[in-house]
Amino acid sequence: MALLSASPHWSGRLKPRKVAILNRGSRFEARPLVRVGTTQHVADDIAAYRSNVEERDRRETTQMSAPTNPAAWDAAVTAPVAPGASRLVFRARVLVALALVNSIGYAGSTIVPLWVGDIGARLDMPSWFGGAVATAQLLAAAVLNLLTPFLFRKVPPSRLARTALLAAAGFYFLTLVSQPLVFITACVGGGACLGIVLNATNRIIAGSVDVQKGYSIFLLTEGLFGSSMFYSGALLSEHLGLTWVFLTLPAVTLLGAVIMTRLPVAQLDVGRVMTAAPGPLGLRLILGLLALFIFFCGQSCIIASTLTLGRQVGLSAPAASATLAIGVIVGLLGAIASRLLGERFGIRWPILAATAILAAVVFAMTGPGGPMSFYLGVPWIQVTTLFIVPYFFTLLARLDVTGRTASVGPAFLLGGVAVGPSLAAWVTGIWSLSALGPAATIALIASAVLTIAATSRPGAWVAS
Repeated sequence: MALLSASPHWSGRLKPRKVAILNRGSRFEARPLVRVGTTQHVADDIAAYRSNVEERDRRETTQMSAPTNPAAWDAAVTAPVAPGASRLVFRARVLVALALVNSIGYAGSTIVPLWVGDIGARLDMPSWFGGAVATAQLLAAAVLNLLTPFLFRKVPPSRLARTALLAAAGFYFLTLVSQPLVFITACVGGGACLGIVLNATNRIIAGSVDVQKGYSIFLLTEGLFGSSMFYSGALLSEHLGLTWVFLTLPAVTLLGAVIMTRLPVAQLDVGRVMTAAPGPLGLRLILGLLALFIFFCGQSCIIASTLTLGRQVGLSAPAASATLAIGVIVGLLGAIASRLLGERFGIRWPILAATAILAAVVFAMTGPGGPMSFYLGVPWIQVTTLFIVPYFFTLLARLDVTGRTASVGPAFLLGGVAVGPSLAAWVTGIWSLSALGPAATIALIASAVLTIAATSRPGAWVAS
């Protein structure tokens, strides 16, 4: 397997530059790191690099054995584009398939509301049993997502995702056993495996050609898939019983493993040159992760209290639930807007603008606005959230071009979602329900301040 540095074109040009050789499991990929400020030969270098990578991918693919061969476990990642197909269309299809696998990574928490209230009676356990198991599953996903870069450092992300999805399917089959200890083990083990899946998919997309647009597609697919899975699970639970809800989890995780078996994820990397790649930036990475965590602390503080806020303004429980369901669907507009806007205004300003608007909305929702503030506020929270998340993950990918920091982003996101309800209970217990808005606003402002600090590094890599 020839490296780029052996090429006559590259041997004379890369002497003053570094060459990053990244182990991709079944092959090595060499990339030039072009420093900021270089103007000579950059365009030629990029064009030659793309041509070289594409040619090598075609050559390696023709020499590979069948996918069932262990030596070709990750062979499909270098599959070439079909003749006559548009490379951009093909890359979009790969991205949507990867986004579907990422959505499956959230499947365990998606259907929690369908069983958390009834599982205690089914297993002859106290009413708090379901909530405790759901929390343990969420924590297991967050912890394993955070630890994956350390535990599986040398495992290619595509192989790691496949293996974790198969293991998750095995764990979730155990939820059919009517034993409390087995059920706890199944949920915690399945949640841990899905946390690993989220790490792998986010690491892949963080190293792709277009990070921000990729994450927008992730969020859009996640919203569509999550809504479909939740409502189909609700119908199954109502007409066929809770057992059929638990059968959906092994089914979708096996589907994810099949998708990852021959998904050519390398097509998302072709042509990416790490210009102005600063490497891990220490403190700014921590600030970026904390900004994501605190943002979701404030956001979930309001979301967890949606039904209570609806009753406060005089709405019935069905009306408040319907508003929340509509808000989830309308929220997809946020992901679409993020996809269309891209990075025209950089990364910092979309985050700050959306955070400021959301802070004003949640503050108004707990004021004397009446039902109208609730009807308008709930959908806007969803729109803003799905708009801003791609920019948060793009920020993490810019701060660390290896993708490792962005890959643990879901752990901090899930951590914020888990802390938000506790924060809401603490605020309402000490003060009142009307204090939720100011508390969430303070959290969102703190997130904005941390975002400013994380993006304050001099240089043009994050437009501000």
